[in-house]
Amino acid sequence: LARRHPDVLFHVTTGRPAVALTLDDGPDPSVTPEVLDVLAAFRARATFFMLGEAALAHGAIVGRAVAEGHAIGNHGWRDCPCRRLALPTFLDDLRRAHAVLSAHAPVSLMRPGSGLIRRDQRRALPGLGYRCVLGSGYLLDAHLPQGRPLAAGLARLAAPGAILIAHEGPGRAG
Repeated sequence: LARRHPDVLFHVTTGRPAVALTLDDGPDPSVTPEVLDVLAAFRARATFFMLGEAALAHGAIVGRAVAEGHAIGNHGWRDCPCRRLALPTFLDDLRRAHAVLSAHAPVSLMRPGSGLIRRDQRRALPGLGYRCVLGSGYLLDAHLPQGRPLAAGLARLAAPGAILIAHEGPGRAG
């Protein structure tokens, strides 16, 4: 996929033994503070792809994430498959979320809701100053019963430069 979509970031080329941890659908007041505590305990950093609506409601959590050295990205205004949105609605959602998120830190990365984005949406991103980030693999697959961890494939997913995706929104921890 990376060759077919060079404008989308699926992994990072690096010689370091490091992966990028990303979390979607927050901030969530019942989950995000705990995630931040764990990351702090291990002196680890992550990128939080936040929903504008949730960030507006929980600005203190966004501020804490930024103050602790984490990056934030735009995940749209609310949790919905962005592929289903008409281009003007998609752009409006990004702009609304950007207005909230950029009050806390610069925001130049976005991840589409449900991980699917149309060509017209993808092509509009550079004009808004965004780069689309998908990833190398999911730490949890919501399609499996109880969101069972994909432990069998974790070693493969955790290759240097991998972008790992987890969820922190309501009822989606893991």
